[in-house]
Amino acid sequence: MKSKVVAEVAGKTLDEFHKNSARIIRSSVFGMEHGKVKDRYVFSTNNLVITNVDIKLIESSDKESQASLQEIVKMAIQITIDQVEAEAQAAAEKEKQEALAKF
Repeated sequence: MKSKVVAEVAGKTLDEFHKNSARIIRSSVFGMEHGKVKDRYVFSTNNLVITNVDIKLIESSDKESQASLQEIVKMAIQITIDQVEAEAQAAAEKEKQEALAKF
């Protein structure tokens, strides 16, 4: 299973993997059929059926890639924080202006 996932992920860009990691992992395990991820994988040797994949951790074995990914996540979090702060500040300023207009 691991080799199937690693092979599939190796063919994706970091951005593509980051946006679609769960689908990419599930499709590498179960396969695709008619553009959709299959709902199970059957081992023909012993008829073991896999029906779900629990993704506990996504980690790069390449330390440089792992550091880059962590930096991207930090930047995304900071952008979100900055956006929320700017929206709150704009809302507060609008309320202040509306209050001043009433007097």
